[in-house]
Amino acid sequence: MRFGHREALLVSVAAGIAAGPLMPLNVEAGTAQTLGNWLARLVAFVVIGQLTAYLSQHSLPSLSDELAGYRFRNELCRAVDGGQIRLEYQPIVDLVTGELAGVEALARWDHPDRGVVGPDEFVGAADRFGCVDELTRHVIDRACRQVAGWRRSFLHGQDVFEVAVNVSATDIADPDLSGYITEVLDRTGVPNHWLHLEITETALVDDIDLVVERLMELRMLGIRLAIDDFGTGESSLGHLQQYPIDVLKIDRMFVNRVDLERPDDVVAHGIIALAQAMNLRTVAEGIETGGQARSVRDFGCTMGQGYLFSRPLDVAGIEGVLENPRWFRDRNLAHLNASTSTDDRRHHHPH
Repeated sequence: MRFGHREALLVSVAAGIAAGPLMPLNVEAGTAQTLGNWLARLVAFVVIGQLTAYLSQHSLPSLSDELAGYRFRNELCRAVDGGQIRLEYQPIVDLVTGELAGVEALARWDHPDRGVVGPDEFVGAADRFGCVDELTRHVIDRACRQVAGWRRSFLHGQDVFEVAVNVSATDIADPDLSGYITEVLDRTGVPNHWLHLEITETALVDDIDLVVERLMELRMLGIRLAIDDFGTGESSLGHLQQYPIDVLKIDRMFVNRVDLERPDDVVAHGIIALAQAMNLRTVAEGIETGGQARSVRDFGCTMGQGYLFSRPLDVAGIEGVLENPRWFRDRNLAHLNASTSTDDRRHHHPH
């Protein structure tokens, strides 16, 4: 049983009293102890009790976390090597033409016991336990190989088709990341400017000087950089100007507020205006209604993704879209050019 400091103090004092002046200093010799002997024993009991409480409260949880991290790292490595980590792709849509402009790669873990595990449940743990770099590199490699295949099969002569991959603060701090990306792009033949790395706004405030240095290295490769979930983090406008970025992704929280009843939501409008002033493109996340899509487009947002257009799809699903680009475009244009209706007030969920 683990004791806190208060419980340890009570037990130590009780033990000290039990070993008080009535107990001999030396039982075999029958030597009586003085008050000083007893006080020295009492202090020793208290110190030992407090030290035990401290070790119980701090060392054991740390050891438990370390063991949990070790197990998780082994399990994730086995998942990567065993093909349990697969990718789904959410379409990114041009809000003017309705065409498929690219995809965001999203990791899924086909866990043998828990079933399909989404990235919210394991990517953060991978970062916390120090193995997110292996996961990120796996996703970059798989996504680039897949897009290279689509480039040969469906995207002949297309100048741009962006593939977005999420990276963490730990990934950005990795000095070997740019070298790894260079190797993957050279090996797969994917044009450098097709790859977009998405960094959460929170990840940009850990060590600004280091972040800027690493982002500059990546930018010099010709890849594109985006701030994900913009508006929910802690970076200031002054810091924003330091980052060599290309895209701001507007968090779904702000997109959801842009509905037919409040078409001029000041936050979403302000983010898009800020991006335009800084010559940055914008992508609106989590679009669920035609009203939201038309509003952010009218504000000046150029790209969007969300359930209105498509939920994340497996490889076969994306290839179905690539095989029927006109159908996909016309369906999206119907949403983007529709007249205002009460149907827009209901969230659209694909079947």
